[in-house]
Amino acid sequence: MDFTTASFLYATLKCHEIMEGYVKHQFHAHPHVFSVITRHLAANFVKPEESQSSKQAALDAKVTALASKVDSYVSRVDAYITREKGRRLKPI
Repeated sequence: MDFTTASFLYATLKCHEIMEGYVKHQFHAHPHVFSVITRHLAANFVKPEESQSSKQAALDAKVTALASKVDSYVSRVDAYITREKGRRLKPI
């Protein structure tokens, strides 16, 4: 593309024309911006039944389940270490 004075002047005037539409709608009410805001609000909407206490209870349940898994792995490793110590020959 040839970057001439005319192309810069055209781009500047086009920007002013587009900006006029945004200012006319006070930015947030412009159709391009409004659709993005609406999608954002829909994606990040917190349902009323999802209170902090229910979220906390769900997280507590997950943490408890993970803690019991870790405890079972630790006990299996401890049993393995104990069993291996009995199998090894003691050095002379």
